[in-house]
Amino acid sequence: MKRLLLFLFIISSLPAFMQETIEPVKNKSNRIILHFKDTTGLFIRFAKELIDRGYDLETKDRETGIIKTKVRSLPGGWAHNVQIRSLFRDSTITLSASQPADFSFDVFYITRKESTFYQTWNELLFLARQLNSDNIGFLEAK
Repeated sequence: MKRLLLFLFIISSLPAFMQETIEPVKNKSNRIILHFKDTTGLFIRFAKELIDRGYDLETKDRETGIIKTKVRSLPGGWAHNVQIRSLFRDSTITLSASQPADFSFDVFYITRKESTFYQTWNELLFLARQLNSDNIGFLEAK
């Protein structure tokens, strides 16, 4: 419960520390924001998409709008682990990921193709595209 409250606190304070952009900013963008006119049915649809991609759900709470996967290796045979997080609000969905090790690394946009961050970012974009949003934005950490 403490982790959930901490996660909610961190997510709610993000706008004060981040700026949304149209294109991802190298080494700074670490969240994908999907804008919708209507998010009806997307919570279950996204949960199903994650399960279809081979993720197990750790947290699925419709009341708070959080879906978080269990840690697993990246699809495609990559040896690094990843955890996908999503936060549903009235007209937006925020996607983020981390690569847990001894401590967690938040994944950010990078262009080096051999990087696991690059592979994880592409996985987030793939999941985002499956939802067919009206508009995609990226949060840039300041």
